[in-house]
Amino acid sequence: LYLHLYNGEQFENLKSQNVSSKNVPYRRESFREKHALISFDANLNMADGDFLNSRSDVKNMKQITTAIDSLTVRADSIGRSMYADLSNSTYRPITADRQDSARWEMMESGLIDTDSLFLSFSLSEKQKVLENSSNRTASLASDWNMKSYLTKDLDSSIRMHKIDWNRKITLSLACLIFFFIGAPLGAIIRKGGLGMPVVISVIIFVIYYIIDSGATRVAKSGEMNTLLGAWMSTLVLAPIGTFLTYKSNNDSVVFNIDVYTNLFRMLLGLRSSRHLAKKEVIIDTPNYRADIDLLQDLQSRCTEYMNKNRLLSPPNYLKIYSNHTPDNDVAHISEIVEGLVEDLSNCPDYFVIQTLNKFPILSVKAHKSLSDNRWVNLLTGIVLPVGLFFYFRIWRFRRRLDKDLKVIIQAGKELQKQIKQQI
Repeated sequence: LYLHLYNGEQFENLKSQNVSSKNVPYRRESFREKHALISFDANLNMADGDFLNSRSDVKNMKQITTAIDSLTVRADSIGRSMYADLSNSTYRPITADRQDSARWEMMESGLIDTDSLFLSFSLSEKQKVLENSSNRTASLASDWNMKSYLTKDLDSSIRMHKIDWNRKITLSLACLIFFFIGAPLGAIIRKGGLGMPVVISVIIFVIYYIIDSGATRVAKSGEMNTLLGAWMSTLVLAPIGTFLTYKSNNDSVVFNIDVYTNLFRMLLGLRSSRHLAKKEVIIDTPNYRADIDLLQDLQSRCTEYMNKNRLLSPPNYLKIYSNHTPDNDVAHISEIVEGLVEDLSNCPDYFVIQTLNKFPILSVKAHKSLSDNRWVNLLTGIVLPVGLFFYFRIWRFRRRLDKDLKVIIQAGKELQKQIKQQI
């Protein structure tokens, strides 16, 4: 190591220093310019680059394709060699000529009584036969285990080459997807929100890392399709990136937790329940007489709707995806229920409040069709797996609506009796 130094000082101990020594002579040297040679030999040798030929992540797609063909030919040749070796030794077929009528008859029938010969041996002969069989089986198992190492390595190398071939494409797509995820993240952070964007970004990256690393483990073990892990990252992240990008263009609170809560509630068909409590201070007194008339009208509307629409029976598949008009009857029933709940929530009676909590929150669209857009409904109905999923989902909401209407009728009767006591 050659050093060319300017305007400095050099310090050097003249002898080695240990714990017991207090004063150690040293030398100090001041210089304007100095050349120093330091012996430096770390045995740095050029590494052999042949090991890179077996790595698939350093090759381009054309080289990977060529390597897959070569490895496949090699694996097939080794497999044929092992098959020929085993066919001539361990799994050698039994041959019998026409003269051996007894063996030929047993082979034709497929029944060979091997126990009859074993039972004719003496005890010592039986023990010797069992020991020979055990030793031969252990020897064969060891031989096959050694041979399997070569085939497993070749199969794993072929799978890794296929994974890396697909990764050349999916990694580029993943970069684009992460860009579209990072764009709304950066926009929201500039607007002052840091907590939820960081959490969402970490969750997305962890999901991507788990899927990507899982693909590599699957390729080595060979327990799943080799293309599944490679394409899974794109299939999972693409809807997430698209959803986040769309929401970022239409809603500044893209990472509001309520948005995701409502999304999963909508997909799973969940809904909130009422949690009314008795008010300490009541400003507006409920109009009990008008509420009794509304309850009577509500019960008649629910009964008429249930009789008109057979909600428990399976709906017509074509009508679901060809009809996009809203259900005004259910919407009006929902408006009456919400109006009654809002007015009677000012009642000081505890039992009235508890009865109001029994009234369900109606879904006015979920039982009718998928969307208000006619073309979206028709397109969804044509795609059979998706169409069948939403068909059974709509049927489920129809059955739930029938149950809700019965609950409204029953709770309305109880509420009428309790209101009459307040008048």
